[in-house]
Amino acid sequence: MLSSSQGVKNKSRAEEMRKTDLSDPLGLRSYRNRLALMMRLKEKGFYVRMHAYEYIVARGGSFRAIILLEPWRGKVYIVKLGSGVKEIVDIVREFDPSLDVEIVEPGSRG
Repeated sequence: MLSSSQGVKNKSRAEEMRKTDLSDPLGLRSYRNRLALMMRLKEKGFYVRMHAYEYIVARGGSFRAIILLEPWRGKVYIVKLGSGVKEIVDIVREFDPSLDVEIVEPGSRG
Protein backbone atom coordinates (compact mmCIF):
# COMPACT_ATOMS: atom_id res chain seq x y z
CA MET A 1 0.00 0.00 0.00
CA LEU A 2 1.27 3.47 -0.84
CA SER A 3 1.71 6.00 1.92
CA SER A 4 0.12 9.45 1.88
CA SER A 5 3.56 10.90 1.14
CA GLN A 6 3.38 9.10 -2.22
CA GLY A 7 0.23 10.96 -3.23
CA VAL A 8 -2.45 8.51 -2.12
CA LYS A 9 -5.09 9.78 0.27
CA ASN A 10 -7.70 7.80 2.10
CA LYS A 11 -11.12 9.22 1.35
CA SER A 12 -14.38 8.43 3.03
CA ARG A 13 -17.22 6.97 1.02
CA ALA A 14 -19.22 10.17 1.59
CA GLU A 15 -16.44 12.26 0.05
CA GLU A 16 -16.39 10.05 -3.02
CA MET A 17 -20.17 10.15 -3.38
CA ARG A 18 -20.20 13.99 -3.24
CA LYS A 19 -18.22 13.97 -6.48
CA THR A 20 -20.86 11.90 -8.30
CA ASP A 21 -21.50 13.21 -11.80
CA LEU A 22 -25.21 13.97 -11.74
CA SER A 23 -25.23 14.41 -15.51
CA ASP A 24 -25.13 10.61 -15.89
CA PRO A 25 -27.61 9.85 -18.71
CA LEU A 26 -29.08 7.01 -16.65
CA GLY A 27 -30.12 9.44 -13.93
CA LEU A 28 -31.55 7.62 -10.93
CA ARG A 29 -31.60 4.33 -12.86
CA SER A 30 -27.87 4.32 -12.08
CA TYR A 31 -26.96 2.53 -8.84
CA ARG A 32 -24.22 5.07 -8.26
CA ASN A 33 -26.68 7.97 -8.44
CA ARG A 34 -29.13 6.19 -6.15
CA LEU A 35 -26.31 5.75 -3.62
CA ALA A 36 -25.46 9.44 -4.03
CA LEU A 37 -29.10 10.33 -3.30
CA MET A 38 -28.93 8.26 -0.12
CA MET A 39 -25.70 9.99 0.91
CA ARG A 40 -27.17 13.46 0.21
CA LEU A 41 -30.19 12.69 2.39
CA LYS A 42 -27.84 11.51 5.15
CA GLU A 43 -25.75 14.70 4.82
CA LYS A 44 -28.96 16.67 5.43
CA GLY A 45 -29.48 14.84 8.72
CA PHE A 46 -31.90 12.11 7.69
CA TYR A 47 -31.60 8.45 8.59
CA VAL A 48 -31.94 6.51 5.34
CA ARG A 49 -32.44 2.84 4.63
CA MET A 50 -32.18 2.06 0.91
CA HIS A 51 -33.22 -1.05 -0.97
CA ALA A 52 -32.93 -0.89 -4.77
CA TYR A 53 -35.40 1.87 -5.77
CA GLU A 54 -36.96 2.38 -2.33
CA TYR A 55 -35.85 4.49 0.62
CA ILE A 56 -37.17 4.67 4.15
CA VAL A 57 -36.41 8.13 5.52
CA ALA A 58 -36.47 9.17 9.18
CA ARG A 59 -35.20 11.99 11.36
CA GLY A 60 -35.24 12.55 15.10
CA GLY A 61 -36.55 9.09 15.88
CA SER A 62 -39.63 9.25 13.64
CA PHE A 63 -40.35 8.18 10.09
CA ARG A 64 -40.72 11.06 7.63
CA ALA A 65 -41.27 9.42 4.25
CA ILE A 66 -40.93 6.43 1.99
CA ILE A 67 -39.47 7.23 -1.42
CA LEU A 68 -40.41 4.94 -4.31
CA LEU A 69 -38.40 5.66 -7.46
CA GLU A 70 -39.60 4.66 -10.92
CA PRO A 71 -37.08 6.55 -13.06
CA TRP A 72 -37.80 4.41 -16.15
CA ARG A 73 -41.34 5.88 -16.00
CA GLY A 74 -40.18 9.36 -14.98
CA LYS A 75 -42.00 9.08 -11.62
CA VAL A 76 -41.20 9.34 -7.95
CA TYR A 77 -43.77 8.60 -5.27
CA ILE A 78 -43.11 9.99 -1.80
CA VAL A 79 -45.34 8.58 0.92
CA LYS A 80 -45.62 11.31 3.54
CA LEU A 81 -45.24 9.92 7.05
CA GLY A 82 -44.21 13.12 8.87
CA SER A 83 -42.72 16.57 8.42
CA GLY A 84 -39.74 17.40 6.21
CA VAL A 85 -41.21 16.11 2.95
CA LYS A 86 -40.57 19.38 1.06
CA GLU A 87 -36.87 19.12 1.89
CA ILE A 88 -36.86 15.50 0.68
CA VAL A 89 -38.58 16.50 -2.59
CA ASP A 90 -36.00 19.27 -3.14
CA ILE A 91 -33.14 16.79 -2.67
CA VAL A 92 -34.69 14.27 -5.09
CA ARG A 93 -35.17 17.05 -7.67
CA GLU A 94 -31.45 17.94 -7.38
CA PHE A 95 -30.74 14.56 -8.95
CA ASP A 96 -33.33 14.67 -11.72
CA PRO A 97 -35.53 17.76 -12.09
CA SER A 98 -37.46 16.11 -14.94
CA LEU A 99 -39.03 13.48 -12.65
CA ASP A 100 -42.71 13.85 -11.83
CA VAL A 101 -42.87 13.79 -8.02
CA GLU A 102 -46.14 12.72 -6.46
CA ILE A 103 -46.70 13.12 -2.71
CA VAL A 104 -48.95 10.36 -1.38
CA GLU A 105 -50.74 10.56 1.95
CA PRO A 106 -51.09 7.19 3.73
CA GLY A 107 -54.47 5.65 3.00
CA SER A 108 -55.15 7.95 0.02
CA ARG A 109 -54.76 5.20 -2.57
CA GLY A 110 -57.37 2.50 -2.95
